[in-house]
Amino acid sequence: MILQMLFGKKTVLSTRFRSVFVASLLSMVSAYLLMLTDNVVAGQLAGRDAVMGMTLIFPLVTFILFVSYIISDGLVILLSYAQGKGDRLEVDHLFSMGILLSALVGAAFMFSMFIFRDEILGFWNISPQLLSYAGDYYNGLLFYAPLMLLNVFFYTVFVAEGMERVCVIGAGCTFIVNVILDIVLCNVLGIMGVGIASSCGIL
Repeated sequence: MILQMLFGKKTVLSTRFRSVFVASLLSMVSAYLLMLTDNVVAGQLAGRDAVMGMTLIFPLVTFILFVSYIISDGLVILLSYAQGKGDRLEVDHLFSMGILLSALVGAAFMFSMFIFRDEILGFWNISPQLLSYAGDYYNGLLFYAPLMLLNVFFYTVFVAEGMERVCVIGAGCTFIVNVILDIVLCNVLGIMGVGIASSCGIL
């Protein structure tokens, strides 16, 4: 069915499906490209141990992504239903609620990461050198959660509104900004700069 929608005869539905499919695919690819870029730059500029330390933080980043999509997908389904009924007030209410919820959950992640930093990093029994790299990358990602939650929400809303082109351009800009800042900030701030670069790319 999916292959038929992607490669079959062009209809309004199949064209719309292709646009949403490509935009959604690019969203996931972009998120993982950020982590891959961080790895490559850190490996080239800081060495293998830096990459090993950073890898320990990736489960946390993946969990933030998971929560982002749960919130955005749920709200956008309700938003699309309200829009289909022509209830503009409900659409505006759900959109505002999505922004507020994403910001609040993101802020909760940020404060939890700050308060429980030692407990989270102490979960792994690793050498002080690897722990230092992991901690630096962790510090650079303190503002990552609220930015990612808002990014995913806006991205999902834009796709639902038929603005996939904006999303594709945004994903491309995110990647370019992240690559440039990874190199610049890693040279200046070390591994913490790599984490900051990821957050700035999303912003």
